[in-house]
Amino acid sequence: MDILEKFAIAQKLIVGHYPMLSTFYSMCNFTRITEKNITLRLNTKTGASPIIEYNKDFIDSLRPETLALLISIELFRLILHHPTTRLLYPIKYCYRSSNVICTDESILNYAMEDYSAKDLFPSKKSFFNKNQDSIPPESLYLEYVFGLMIKDIDEDPNDDGKESKEKDKKQSNESSNDEKFDELSNQLENNSEEDEESNEEVERKKETDALKRHFSDDNVNDCIENWGENSLIDEKITQGVERISNNKKMYGTLSDNIKQLIELKNRREYDPRAIFSKFVTSVFSVATEFTRMRPPRRLGQDYTGIIYGSRHKMKAKVLIALDSSGSMEDSVINEGIFFMQSALKHADVYFCWWDTQCYDITHEKIMKPKYEVKGRGGTNPQCIIDKLKKEKLRFDGIVVISDCVFDWYEPPKREKVCIVSTSHMQGPKWCKWFFKLEDLLKRIKK
Repeated sequence: MDILEKFAIAQKLIVGHYPMLSTFYSMCNFTRITEKNITLRLNTKTGASPIIEYNKDFIDSLRPETLALLISIELFRLILHHPTTRLLYPIKYCYRSSNVICTDESILNYAMEDYSAKDLFPSKKSFFNKNQDSIPPESLYLEYVFGLMIKDIDEDPNDDGKESKEKDKKQSNESSNDEKFDELSNQLENNSEEDEESNEEVERKKETDALKRHFSDDNVNDCIENWGENSLIDEKITQGVERISNNKKMYGTLSDNIKQLIELKNRREYDPRAIFSKFVTSVFSVATEFTRMRPPRRLGQDYTGIIYGSRHKMKAKVLIALDSSGSMEDSVINEGIFFMQSALKHADVYFCWWDTQCYDITHEKIMKPKYEVKGRGGTNPQCIIDKLKKEKLRFDGIVVISDCVFDWYEPPKREKVCIVSTSHMQGPKWCKWFFKLEDLLKRIKK
């Protein structure tokens, strides 16, 4: 069978089991490697796209079903960011851990049905001693599985295969996977001596020998040689997961714990403090003030210190409105006050209480030891906008701290309104700047 035809069949099998993998299969460039010691591996060191490198002789010895299984392992490895994170040492246990996590039982049972070589593949069931579906996703992190392997080695030092001066001693300390490889190869050799080997048996023997070489410890360094950190590839993978996460049918026969693991590993982490500073920057004040430190623009340097020049105030004029309704606990109000005080360095801060009405607005220049809470009634954030209109007050931005138990229709200049939630409730859909107070406080207290 032609190698291109074999890859085409393998692609159809992969997409049939896991439609989601079509997105990541198309991201990869396939490159043929002439080095005989190379089997099938990922390359994330070069370029902005992942590369799957393969040896033609190795691919020729595989059935399309087996090739589909091996490619799916590499794609799952890529989606979980194993090649683009720092390696764990000893390297061979890092690679073994990745294989255990990325081999899915569904496609393994299909591709290797009635094949004794199925035992060559790592299995979650044999490693965890439980069914794949019953393994929690947090137990499938690379670091966790790696730690379990290292723990088993510490308990049984002979399993590590310590180096010895004599080759016979070194061979006697092989891993359990190598023993399985030898047993399978011996069985095939004995069968071949008894009778003439059929074409199918020859092909199976070739495939078994190829898989034995691919998963052997001697091949680990070659398989991970071109693994490396690559932020461009990581971003592409995360974007691909975000696109398919809304369509659960794209996961196909993939188990639920692997789905959760993929979403957890590709969940974006953000710095809420940095994003909040972007809000302050977006509402930056255009006001100026006079200073003797700058010369007047029209008169020049000779008049420095004599006639005042102007400069930008460099701070946004922000109103922080803290919800004081009956649903707000005292501890939460104290956290809101702490947040307001932390903003004094970054903005020109004004402060007010509100419930069903907006109370007096005060200019906060320094921290106060105590604040008197006003209100404790209902919740109506529109009263803030009404007060500003009535008193003709202008602010560059408004930060509303509340538990968000309200309905608020879209106000004018909504891009200048930031809502900070003190509960699990979400803000209105029109709000561009929405944060959790808990996340912001974590950053401030650090």
